[in-house]
Amino acid sequence: MTPEASLASRGWFLFGQIAIGGTVFVAVARMLGVEELDLAWRTIVAKFERNLVSPPENREAPIA
Repeated sequence: MTPEASLASRGWFLFGQIAIGGTVFVAVARMLGVEELDLAWRTIVAKFERNLVSPPENREAPIA
């Protein structure tokens, strides 16, 4: 007898599958020494170290 497949249980299962897939992807990329992964990590860390604020939203029409 299988449990009832509700939307919540399907969502939780999908979240788990994406988390496992992401972890495997990052682990394999680190083992292969992919430099884009290192570049992305260094960029994220540098942004938070400098405490840069995001630019404000511009709701005006573009000038072009």
